[in-house]
Amino acid sequence: MKILLVDQFSGAAGGQQCLIDLVPGLAERGWSVHAAIPSGGTAGKRLSELSVSVREFPPLDYSNARKTARDVFRFPADTLHLARMIRQENADIVYANGPRVLPAVALAAENLVFHAHSLVPQRTARMLASLSLRSRNAAVIAACHFVAKPLPRRNLRVVYSGVSDYGGVGLARTSALPRVGIVGRISKEKGHLDFLRAAKIVLKDFGDCDFVICGSPLHSGDDYLAEVGRLAKGLPVTSLGWREDVGAVLAGLSLLAVPSSGIDAAPRVIMEAFSAGVPVVAYPSGGIVELIDHQRNGLLTSAANPEALAVGLIDLIANPEKRKNLAECARATYLARFTLNRYRQEILEVVVGQAGSLRRVGKLVGKLPQGG
Repeated sequence: MKILLVDQFSGAAGGQQCLIDLVPGLAERGWSVHAAIPSGGTAGKRLSELSVSVREFPPLDYSNARKTARDVFRFPADTLHLARMIRQENADIVYANGPRVLPAVALAAENLVFHAHSLVPQRTARMLASLSLRSRNAAVIAACHFVAKPLPRRNLRVVYSGVSDYGGVGLARTSALPRVGIVGRISKEKGHLDFLRAAKIVLKDFGDCDFVICGSPLHSGDDYLAEVGRLAKGLPVTSLGWREDVGAVLAGLSLLAVPSSGIDAAPRVIMEAFSAGVPVVAYPSGGIVELIDHQRNGLLTSAANPEALAVGLIDLIANPEKRKNLAECARATYLARFTLNRYRQEILEVVVGQAGSLRRVGKLVGKLPQGG
């Protein structure tokens, strides 16, 4: 079976990493894996390294949130161009990894799987996505129940992401100086300004502690990055930039802060922290409440503001034994819910089902791994 993976971005953010993580599971079943990816980023290169045949198309660099007049005029032409490329591939099934490419895939593909990693907040975009999905009776994968809410219920399945096993490296950290980090792309919805404001409160009320920002402004401009830099001045904050070795970054942290806004879905970095055995303090936003069991495998703040974040951080900084207990439970949660094998198995079940002829791929179903 030939499967074509179509992504709306070319960077290495969470949605693209999910696609890259899926490829070994597809290849192990002998399927022919191809991809159509915007040019200019690292995703295409990483897919090529996994022996995926990659075609590139011009970046779909539309504005986030409200679209400009230029975006509106460009979208039909971009959609038709991408649809022609998809049709030329003549794939048995097309896997659309994001809403921007969904209309093009719906125009060109008979068998369609759509993976929604984040909430589509704009009403027009939701209507277009729904029309595209219904027109092809598509299979739909949502990254969490929060993301699933506005999507058509027919052929819908919630599949949480899977992440690499970092072996609980954070459990072995013995440094006396607490280190709190925020990891991921630098954008407003990820809450870096709240993180820094909370850091000021922690430093005032607790004392010695340092902070780490790991990430870069993928899919957004540099204005917010500059604002983050200005607020960080004078604070004990280390900026690491974008790092591929997330496990090594987490191994150096005492705590991970996730002060995401209300539209954030199910951040992979929380699952990665669980894998590494690093306690998480997070806002009760979006799909985050589906990942964290408060006071068991992490802390959810009482409100989505810097003051509440600081309270949670100070609680764990001052209580090493509580940090250890949360970290051990987080590690157990990873093993039970967020392994790569489990993720690949559930995604492949959806893909096989959408392929239509279970007899034709029945032997592949039998190869699906069992358990974690």
